Amino acid sequence: MNKAEREEVAEMVEKGTLKSNVSHNSSLILLPEKYKQLSSGGGEIVIDKNSNFILFFTYRGMLDNFSGFVYSPNDKKPNKHDFDGDFQQVEKLDKNWYFVGSY
Repeated sequence: MNKAEREEVAEMVEKGTLKSNVSHNSSLILLPEKYKQLSSGGGEIVIDKNSNFILFFTYRGMLDNFSGFVYSPNDKKPNKHDFDGDFQQVEKLDKNWYFVGSY
């Protein structure tokens, strides 16, 4: 799951060195070229402003159809409707890491 690289990105977000940079959506961050392969569908990650969760897409469909890896800084399990989704799957992978699917 490229965990080490995703943790580098999460650390940059937490430190504020990687911030929202998509003008039409303040929750999106377009990853630097070095990290674009970590999130499908354009190399963007999503920050949930309420929980500080970070979503790395593994699949990015239309509307609420998506799946991905969620970094949870406090190891709190994502809720069913985080990221405006309707999670049918929330699976803990490791400390601070979950896989989610909204279909």
